[in-house]
Amino acid sequence: MFAQRALDPVKCASVVTQLQALLAAADAQAVQVWDDNAVWLRQALPEHFRQIEQAIGQFEFDQALTLMTAALVPAVAQSL
Repeated sequence: MFAQRALDPVKCASVVTQLQALLAAADAQAVQVWDDNAVWLRQALPEHFRQIEQAIGQFEFDQALTLMTAALVPAVAQSL
């Protein structure tokens, strides 16, 4: 088993922002961005990862965006 790497907050913010924009635009490129970053997204969003992944895989981008936003609110609150 591989050790988890520490999350890079700058990269996380950049990819999450990009992914949110793609999801909001219903851009299929969101699938590729999700897949390219799935390893650390699983670490960053452990409780919501599977639901978001399923929504993106089914091209339910509005639902994926809603789930992602809900997942990020507690994470942002914890960092304050």
